[in-house]
Amino acid sequence: MLASEAIAANQKRVIRKISELDMQNYCLVGDGAYAKDLLAQLSKLNISLPTIWWVSCIQTDYPHIEQHIEDPQSRIELPIVVLGTGHFQIEMIHRLAAKTEVDAEFWDMMLCAPEHASQADLRTSNNTLLYIDLYASINRPAYLQHFFSALEDSGTHVNIHHPLQNLSDSYLQSAKSVVVWNGSTSAFLPIIEKLKALKIAITFAECGFFPQHQYFYFDRLGVNNNSQLYFDDLSWVNEQMLQNLKQLRQQFLSASQDGVNTQRRYIFIPLQVPSDSNVLNHSKFTNGMQPFIDFIEAQYPQQNLVFKPHPKDRLSHTYRYYRGKVSSKDTIQLCAHADIVHGINSSVLYEAALLGKKVVVEGDCLLKKHISQVDRLLAAMCYRQFSVTDTYFDLGKLQAFSFISPSLLSKNNKKQGSVSEQNDDVQQQEKVE
Repeated sequence: MLASEAIAANQKRVIRKISELDMQNYCLVGDGAYAKDLLAQLSKLNISLPTIWWVSCIQTDYPHIEQHIEDPQSRIELPIVVLGTGHFQIEMIHRLAAKTEVDAEFWDMMLCAPEHASQADLRTSNNTLLYIDLYASINRPAYLQHFFSALEDSGTHVNIHHPLQNLSDSYLQSAKSVVVWNGSTSAFLPIIEKLKALKIAITFAECGFFPQHQYFYFDRLGVNNNSQLYFDDLSWVNEQMLQNLKQLRQQFLSASQDGVNTQRRYIFIPLQVPSDSNVLNHSKFTNGMQPFIDFIEAQYPQQNLVFKPHPKDRLSHTYRYYRGKVSSKDTIQLCAHADIVHGINSSVLYEAALLGKKVVVEGDCLLKKHISQVDRLLAAMCYRQFSVTDTYFDLGKLQAFSFISPSLLSKNNKKQGSVSEQNDDVQQQEKVE
């Protein structure tokens, strides 16, 4: 979705309180967990249920609500449309705009951000970092807990927001730093455009690599294909970084020796979640994994194929494999014993490259961009990231890959003996005094 389309959709969205639904004539759209949670709250508070509920299939547990299955010809003739999603409001409005009355309102209950959802006059202190995330309740404890603790120990306040909250210009401008997790989905487009218009620097954050759940990184430009490494020539990668990569490779090779006992040669294909922004924004496989599966089976008519669906893909049980086999075995071991690892732009491809395997990349990504210098890329990826358990943070690295103000962290949070201190002449690792 274009930024202009996201902004137009967001302008149609109105944040409302649940209590305002009482005695209203409205249509609820969506039948996922968010919509059902909203219905539960309405019933508990004895507030009017929807006049009509638009669903993808009839929900038999709700016989007391009139349900309509959405189809291409469906229209909503009620004056209020309640968005039954906490993360895909922009996409839903964009899809439904042509199916509603011209003066229809799209109401957003913002159940995922209840604290300040309707407030535009929030306050910051002189030392406040704004953190904007669709899934803060997941990402903060999983990746950023120690980093935020280090900030708070230094007297820095961390204010957490959903990207679709109403945040005033003055509130955004008063923050010392702004961090956005990922930022590549439509929900982030309005706030990112607003920050850019206000000339506020944005630091992007994302989970790291090797393994993904143990690291995170910051970036001044974005994530994945919009990140600094995508546009970098990597000339600053030094011998120490390459040695660190060599040690990591040995660890991965050792861990991959057991678990897959097969004499059969095969090609391993790691699948991705169809809604992954990397797939949607940086590949031709925008209609789900089935077209990719069909493409792979046509590419390799004679070879043995081993597919592994993404564990979070709710559609994986519907996929058809005419020749390929499906495996749930350890991904690293499947990579280690494969002749080729062929994917779209999954993080698994980087792990396969770390193991020294032949990798075929269908989508655009860092690996495809730097395919002629894979080791330098992997070394740079390892250098820029932080461990989720780190308690000290190299200010030089922060300065190179983020706009986070060094004043938000105590001087003693600079990790002594870091690579940046060994390479003062490299701009990416300049040491902050």
